[in-house]
Amino acid sequence: FPDGMEPVADYVRAKGLTFGLYTCAGKYTCVGGLPGSKDHWEQDAAVFAEWGVDWVKMDWCYTDGMDARESYKKMSDALNKTGRPIHLNTCEWGEHEPWKWGPEVAQSFRATGDHVGRWWSTKVVIKNRTTAVPPELGGSPYAWNDMDFLQTGNYMQAAPVGGNLHANMTPTEYKTEFSMWA
Repeated sequence: FPDGMEPVADYVRAKGLTFGLYTCAGKYTCVGGLPGSKDHWEQDAAVFAEWGVDWVKMDWCYTDGMDARESYKKMSDALNKTGRPIHLNTCEWGEHEPWKWGPEVAQSFRATGDHVGRWWSTKVVIKNRTTAVPPELGGSPYAWNDMDFLQTGNYMQAAPVGGNLHANMTPTEYKTEFSMWA
């Protein structure tokens, strides 16, 4: 990006979309082993604000000895300190019951494990979301339990995930997935 990230963010928003980036709360990112945000909360938040980022997904890899609630709170505070409204999505796969503390820290939080474009995966995510999260903690304005990315319509065009699994759901299965995520 020879002109920097800000023109990219402006271009995305000009299309009526929001501009989001991925990072990780740990020392490294989950995929690629790139530097994560651990101990660089304010520095990373300032750069995200400077670039015009609207949405940050923060994963939870390479976090040995870290506390999810405390770590995500550090990034939340750092983002708020920038003065730019930036949506924070935390992703620790529901392992630390984020539906109990997430609304104090982020606007959305993963309540389930990773989702791939297979019917069995869709059923597991729906089951985990509906059995692990009590209905009264199922979501509220600015506090949503995230069930991971939709796979609707990916078919074979999506990159394989989880051991080279290509998406293979039927149109009816995709409709069911889309309905449950809505």
